[in-house]
Amino acid sequence: MKKILFIKAYFSLILYIFQTQIIFTETTKNNPTSWTDPITGTYYDWSILKKKKNNPYIIKDSEIDEENFSIKYYFNIGDIHNQKCQNKTSSVTEILEYNNEKTDICEIIGQSSSTKIKLLDYNNPKIGIVLEYGDGEICRTSQNDNLLGLPRKARFKIFCSKNNKNEFILDLPEGKQGTTKCILEFKIYSPAGCPKSILSKIKSSTILLFVIIGFFLYIISGYIYNKIHYNLSGRAAIPHYLFWRQFPWLVIEGIKLIIEIYKRQFKKL
Repeated sequence: MKKILFIKAYFSLILYIFQTQIIFTETTKNNPTSWTDPITGTYYDWSILKKKKNNPYIIKDSEIDEENFSIKYYFNIGDIHNQKCQNKTSSVTEILEYNNEKTDICEIIGQSSSTKIKLLDYNNPKIGIVLEYGDGEICRTSQNDNLLGLPRKARFKIFCSKNNKNEFILDLPEGKQGTTKCILEFKIYSPAGCPKSILSKIKSSTILLFVIIGFFLYIISGYIYNKIHYNLSGRAAIPHYLFWRQFPWLVIEGIKLIIEIYKRQFKKL
């Protein structure tokens, strides 16, 4: 009975360490490229969509494409980009260009530092997620009067797809915003929109740390248990000492067996 209680206590300790590590990672690391939905528990990581600041996404609005004028959207995912508007940096910027040269006419649409996240469909978390970047400039003209006077926003719809095209499009009719819209919407089909396994949140180094800690706890606790309950000492108190003594040779024999199997398979070819 005491041995069973000891085993339960041991695994409870390992579980506590594991949970503490997860909570610590989630609450102390400000990571705008990953998220766990609190309702469904599904985990998403869209870090593959993040670009370097000097190489942002660029999308051209089809509304203005005459007399050498054009509107372009410069944006980055989970960070700012290097195209400033009125000497201010942002994550999503709308810029009027003439002959492909930027003019002083521009607006900040959104900031990744003000991100809201939700599922595309809560009935099916596998469809994807929506990122909303807020804190844009005040919207003064819009087809929706309820949004006038509010900060502009950018929404990124990330649909789950096996193909990683990394190409955003303006998700508005005919690829244009028409009368200035308070909320611009973009979409992409990417693996970034697919829910990930909970294990993908844990780095391999963290898993290795758990294994090492678990092994030492096993040796130390097993040694103490054998010493107290069986009055053993020295090597005899080490849990499963004979097994660990033979373990290196078992590994070597296992490697030799695998090599021999491969040799036989190659000879058959």
